[in-house]
Amino acid sequence: MSGLTKEDIGYENGVLGGVVSALKVFAAPGDKVLLHSPTYMGFTNAVLSNGYQIVHSPLIKDENGTWRMDYEDMDKKIKEKNSCCNLL
Repeated sequence: MSGLTKEDIGYENGVLGGVVSALKVFAAPGDKVLLHSPTYMGFTNAVLSNGYQIVHSPLIKDENGTWRMDYEDMDKKIKEKNSCCNLL
């Protein structure tokens, strides 16, 4: 990677810290964040406790009972709500 230095690399104490750090780079408190539902409650709490708004995109079960992202719903909500990010 061109231009990447050791000073550009930081430590995160787990996935939730990484999610919050990424949000702080790409969004401002009060911005809308697209989350799938159901989702891990830690993601929900991390987003809300750091001042972001949640826009939910429900997961759907396919014919085999596997949860899948609904890409049409995601696209619609990102365009309608001007959501900034797509998380798990």
